[in-house]
Amino acid sequence: MSVICLQNVSKKFVIHHDRPRSFQELLIRTLGRNHNHSREEFWVLRDLDLEVEQGETLGIIGSNGAGKSTLLKLIAGIIQPTTGKITVKGRLAALLELGAGFHPDLTGRENVFLSGSILGLTAHEMRSRFDEIVSFAELEKFIDMPLRYYSSGMQVRLGFSIAACLDPDILLIDEVLAVGDEAFQKKCLARIDEFCRSGKTILLVSHNLEAVKQLCSRVLWLETNQPAVEGPAVEMVEKYRLHVWEEEAKKRAHDASAHGSVDQDTQSVSKTRWGSGEIIVSDVRLINRAGVPVHWIQCGDPLTIEIHYHVQRAVPDVVFGIAIYRSDGLWCYGTNTEIDAVDLGPLADDGVVCVDFPSLGLIAGEYSLDVALHDSDGHAYDYWHPYCAFSVRSHIQDVGVYRPAHQWRIGERRAGDAKEGKARA
Repeated sequence: MSVICLQNVSKKFVIHHDRPRSFQELLIRTLGRNHNHSREEFWVLRDLDLEVEQGETLGIIGSNGAGKSTLLKLIAGIIQPTTGKITVKGRLAALLELGAGFHPDLTGRENVFLSGSILGLTAHEMRSRFDEIVSFAELEKFIDMPLRYYSSGMQVRLGFSIAACLDPDILLIDEVLAVGDEAFQKKCLARIDEFCRSGKTILLVSHNLEAVKQLCSRVLWLETNQPAVEGPAVEMVEKYRLHVWEEEAKKRAHDASAHGSVDQDTQSVSKTRWGSGEIIVSDVRLINRAGVPVHWIQCGDPLTIEIHYHVQRAVPDVVFGIAIYRSDGLWCYGTNTEIDAVDLGPLADDGVVCVDFPSLGLIAGEYSLDVALHDSDGHAYDYWHPYCAFSVRSHIQDVGVYRPAHQWRIGERRAGDAKEGKARA
């Protein structure tokens, strides 16, 4: 049974870039012909259809400004849709913004009862749950202090405790949990897990993608100026991660474009390039498993480095080399065709030399690539330090420099180990 239903819901906001500073200025702009020049309409959500079943935990992810918090406010009835219809069945509690619904001049105790009355609970019902709320929030010493003296973390604890202890049918949670300390975040996630197992309906907005994967069965992905996409939690989280990594890599590549092509002003890269120039690097491309040039890869994915070269004067002896550095300057790896016993012979025409990594196991981070063309004695024809930057991304939180292929298993003890253990006992 659907407890939340959105039909063709859209929400528009109006942005005023230059607000009038006085009534006289407002009147002049209103009567003038061009009074709309500072007014911009912004659609946060467009034609959204969504159904949430009873007992479902739906995660909502997306970049900042994509409409995640707006969607929760629409469902909670705090704001109304510009078009469309929203139906909600059951008692709803919402933890949307830091201190939302609280009065700073009232004490924590008074705000608890105020929140309860807003949700339609009687004073008797609130008294019966008051001790549980305060205990969960761990605010016994401060409950009679005015809320204006609470830290942001204390306000979050009180707000979540009220929402969690009032036993709603539907719970809406925004990113405010990120404000609390780590111990309280774990406590909140455990309570949300209890809600899931008890058949409550939860809508969770969070940038904590691992928590979304753990708690949610389905995910709605919102993105600015893009249609909403929904699907299984694990699948949608990984697609969103890939999108974020790709956008980050594009931005870094744009910012570091001065190192990306020999066609650019040589003075802008003169400090990172040297050599006699008989044969030069004309382009370098990082190619992923799909054969597409990229600025980032996932840890453990295959990677091909294509080194395109241009021969300005034939040379009998050429060695192609690469070096990978971490962003802090650590030299992670280096090799060349001489080390790997690859004889290229004399090169008289332009071409491309490729080095294939079946599985590049670098840990997630930022890296740079050096490319060098030199002879067997080390004389540089063309050396770039660095040529380009790239990123490695991973949802696995390893530490170190690289991730070797491995697996964990539980094996049986050898007979000798068992005897030794018994003797020691």
